Amino acid sequence: MRVFLDTNVLVDLLDSSRENFMQAAIIFEAAKEGCLEVCISSQSITDCAYMARKKPSDVFRAALKRILPFVEILPVTKDHLSKALSSPCQDLEDAALIACAEDNLCEAIITSNVQHFKPHTNLIVHTPGEFVRMCD
Repeated sequence: MRVFLDTNVLVDLLDSSRENFMQAAIIFEAAKEGCLEVCISSQSITDCAYMARKKPSDVFRAALKRILPFVEILPVTKDHLSKALSSPCQDLEDAALIACAEDNLCEAIITSNVQHFKPHTNLIVHTPGEFVRMCD
């Protein structure tokens, strides 16, 4: 299955104190084992870098190096931003990620903010916990 991860799932993985850390780790472990095709946007990586700026950069960089071999990094393009601007979704970042996931043939979006995504896409939308339970 090809899934697209919202920025908050990547943040969960990079911060073990977050509530959904274990679910994010399970998802990335499935990608590492080749059981799941995980896509994240380049925008999510730079957003996470910005959020992690208060922590030592070598910790963030080491974590990112560990996951990069097992994920596909998708660019957010001008076309995705145009679609986002035309979307009824009020959150421009979420709308751009939806367009990116749809255009790159992802089957599902995994996010902690299901309510921001579900009304604006035909893709399956799950929380990390729902997705992990579904795959057990």
